[in-house]
Amino acid sequence: MVVEGTGETDQLDGVEGRSVHTYDDEVLGVVQRVVASRDDVARRYLVVKGDLFGTGEYFVPEGEIERVGPARILLGITRDDLREHDWLSPPPGLATDF
Repeated sequence: MVVEGTGETDQLDGVEGRSVHTYDDEVLGVVQRVVASRDDVARRYLVVKGDLFGTGEYFVPEGEIERVGPARILLGITRDDLREHDWLSPPPGLATDF
């Protein structure tokens, strides 16, 4: 992941409120918060509120983020690719105190 304008390569602090776009520039939604899993491998997820497919909340894995900009976050997958992922269900081991 690249953070535009900072030189940093891993930064999710303060991303709440930014829009999330697929690689083909479809708007998935807006970041509500960042959460972490409590399984064997620490993972972070963006919780995105949106209605791209008529649903409410997506759990986007940090590893799918291509670029973090000042106003938007770009994912490394297209809208069609997104249909193949189950991001509507909270991931296993997700911390529930958020």
